[in-house]
Order: sequence, then structure tokens, then C-alpha cells
Amino acid sequence: MSNYIKIPLNATDRPLTAGALTNLGTGGGTTVNGTIVTPITPTTDGGGTGATCSVTITAGDIIVAIVAVGSGYSAGDTLTIAAGDTGTGGQAQWDADIEVIIDEADLATEESGSYQLVPAENVAAIAPDSSAFGPIIHTSSYSGSAVKKYTLVCNGADANNYGEVAFAVSEAYRKAMMAENSQPTVEFPQGVTCYSVTYG
Repeated sequence: MSNYIKIPLNATDRPLTAGALTNLGTGGGTTVNGTIVTPITPTTDGGGTGATCSVTITAGDIIVAIVAVGSGYSAGDTLTIAAGDTGTGGQAQWDADIEVIIDEADLATEESGSYQLVPAENVAAIAPDSSAFGPIIHTSSYSGSAVKKYTLVCNGADANNYGEVAFAVSEAYRKAMMAENSQPTVEFPQGVTCYSVTYG
């Protein structure tokens, strides 16, 4: 048989990468040099959520660095840091909103192609991951004494639905094993997409 689990990949909505964003922030009104390291939660005009950042102002340049990477962000989205988030003495200060546009280089690396095929015959177990929330597909292959596995990284998966995400993968596996040469597509819960599958 040539049965596979077909995992659709969404290369558009992804987490950010930790560290300074490619583009400098704009706006800010009257600024004072310094740094705020306490994580600030920016708003966005896109669908991303969960990111936090720090702000450093040096000689008028506004550098925004991502602390928590969040999920669901796209190139071209604008992050807005409100004037109300400004610091006090010795810290960076600004009296108007700061805006910074997300660049493609600021996003987590995407997978190539529109889906990932996982050989169903090689699947030993599918387990929910309570820490990263993307399911793990354990295989019957080994690297030395370690079991090889597929690890899914998903946008929209969280502590409330990670079990449902794993169940969706399990259901695709069940369908794959019911008919020869079957390639059922994983139907993730509403609001959940997969942007990366790693094997090792």
C-alpha cells in the first residue's frame, strides 16, 4: 500500500522570530533614548496574536525586538505600540503610537510546498503535546535508540484545543488505513493551521 496522512501547510500565517525586527519603528512623537525590557503587548492590523516586544530608542532610531513570538502573523502586518506603554525615567519614552511593519524575514521559516505527506504504514502513535500544542507523530523508525517522529507546529493550537488537534491527525490516520492508496487530508479544528512539520 501507499497510504499517507496529508497535512496541509499554511505558509502565510506564522509566528514571529525572537529578536529585533527588520524595520525600524516609526512615529513615537517626542522620544527619549533608552530601553524598555518589560514585555509590551502590541496590537496589529492582521490576525496575529500573542507576541510581546521590547523597545529601544537610540539617537531617534526606534528598535522593536520580539520577546514572545505569538502566532498568526504575516509579512506586511503592522504592529502598533501605544504611547501609554512608554517608560519612566531612565527608560525609553515616547508620547505617540509607534508603528512597525513586519517583514518576511521576521517570520518563522516556512515549509516549502502546500502539504506534507506522512507514510501511514510507518506511524506507531500520535500524541498530543501539552507544551508546544502541536501533535507529535511517533514512527516505527529509529535513529540509534531514539524513535524518529514528525513534529507539527501549529498556529491557533493552545492549551484548550491541543487534544482536538491531535485527534484530527489521528482521524486522518484512521482513514488512511481503511483503504489502499488513500491520502486523507487532516481537517484541523477551526482556527488552527499547521505551518511546519519536522522529522527526526
